[in-house]
Amino acid sequence: MNQRVLKNTTILMMILSFLSSCATMQGVVGKKPQNSVERDIFTQAIAAGAAIGGVAGGIVGATASGKNKKENTLIGAGVGAILGGVVGGAVANYQIENYRNIQLKNHQLETLLNSARQYNQKVAAYNSQLEQQMIQIRKKNKEERARIAMDTKKQAEEYRSQLHEAIVERTKLSESLVPDQKKRYQKTLSKLKAEEKKLDAAINKLADWGPGIV
Repeated sequence: MNQRVLKNTTILMMILSFLSSCATMQGVVGKKPQNSVERDIFTQAIAAGAAIGGVAGGIVGATASGKNKKENTLIGAGVGAILGGVVGGAVANYQIENYRNIQLKNHQLETLLNSARQYNQKVAAYNSQLEQQMIQIRKKNKEERARIAMDTKKQAEEYRSQLHEAIVERTKLSESLVPDQKKRYQKTLSKLKAEEKKLDAAINKLADWGPGIV
């Protein structure tokens, strides 16, 4: 085996090992949260791994011997960018879970707040729609009201489960921010919790209309 083949084989082994370790890191982070859009904003704001990886990959490619050094550099940079993106995402997720006082840029914070408000509006719209459904259910006779109420209650409980996951995740994300940004983001959390209380009240009312209730 000549020196060039040996170097290329070594580089390939390093890449495979690197990919394996990155996959392990991402597995530790856990499943994607319910309100993944907000977490994605955090991740994209923190992760700069692709750019760093591209530089590192270019250096690795440039070390390869042979007549096609320029091509090797370009290939190395491309591979490095891919690897850097994977590592950058994993590291960003780790930072979100473990670091504090992360400061987003102004446009990143506004994007985050807008996303949170949009989710709040969706939940508020769901509660409003549920309230209208309950007005119609109330008009039914006892047997039909109990049947429809139980079906509606089941659907509402499933939605509430998703809402609870979103609240837990947003709470975690808010703890990562610097105090001023945390305060602004937690205002959206307070409004979301208020919608959760409305949903809980509706679910309890639907339960009251169930079988066995006089």
